[in-house]
Amino acid sequence: MNVVNLIEQHPLLHADIRAYGLPPAKITGIARDISAQLGSADGNLCHVLNGLSTRDFVKRINAGVVATENGISAPLAQSIVLTLAPWIGQFQISRIETA
Repeated sequence: MNVVNLIEQHPLLHADIRAYGLPPAKITGIARDISAQLGSADGNLCHVLNGLSTRDFVKRINAGVVATENGISAPLAQSIVLTLAPWIGQFQISRIETA
C-alpha cells in the first residue's frame, strides 16, 4: 500500500483528487512523489501510513517539492496534500495489507 494505491482504492478520494482537473498520469506522479517523501515511491508503506496522523502527514510532506517535481502550482500541491491528509489519518492496517 502506498499513496497511489490509496487513491485508486477509494472512489471518493479518487473523485476529490480528479476534481482538481489533473490527468490520471499527473495524479499518479504526484502520488508517487508523496509516497517517496514517506519512504518509497512504489513500496509498501502501510506501516508508515498507519503510524501517521493527519497533522503528521501534512507536516511531513513538502508540497513545494511536489509542485516542482510535477509542474503544478504550490497552492494546488498543498490542496492535494490537504485532501489526502484525512484519508491518511484514518488509514488502518488490515490483515490483507500485511500479508
